[in-house]
Amino acid sequence: MLSVEESLDFLRKEGLAVVPYNVVVSEKEAVVAARKIGFPVVMKIVSEEHTHKTDVGGVVTHINDEEDVGAAYHRLSKISKRVMVQKQLEGVEVVVGVKLDPTFGHVVMFGLGGIFVEVLKDVSFRVCPITLRDAGSMVKEIKGSKVLAGYRGKKINLEEFKKLLVEVSRVAPANDIREMDLNPVILGEKPYIVDARLLME
Repeated sequence: MLSVEESLDFLRKEGLAVVPYNVVVSEKEAVVAARKIGFPVVMKIVSEEHTHKTDVGGVVTHINDEEDVGAAYHRLSKISKRVMVQKQLEGVEVVVGVKLDPTFGHVVMFGLGGIFVEVLKDVSFRVCPITLRDAGSMVKEIKGSKVLAGYRGKKINLEEFKKLLVEVSRVAPANDIREMDLNPVILGEKPYIVDARLLME
């Protein structure tokens, strides 16, 4: 199992749309990273010990200036010295995954984030690799697809998201990835992968 940092690095090298981020080990590095990425930013601990970062206070969102970056790093560094600085994004959270099925081979999954996946199990599946048409039908299939028509008046670029789904369905089998969990992917004017875990063969 690759770490979140290793997973994001891998996906970025594969040309997938990963949110701008840097991993830092000091307050000074955090400020430089935030300035480079552009405010607002999110800061979160990089730790394999804490799978659910929010449960231990390991995530700080909507950081708007350098002073807040310093305060956030001071707080987070008490949990983990390594901290990830990411661009703060607004949009609809979705989940994309790939699993190696013993019968069908690699299968790609898509669903809306939060309660839609966890409680309602509102997801769609296809065997990899998929086409743009397949991606379009996956999006339309879920019950919550109307949410993707727009979010608080902001446009969601579904065409770019479909391309991302196609790329994910290609990258997993081509690199012997047993499991891929992209959660969340945030859809806005452009889709971005925010968090990822990969299990390699």
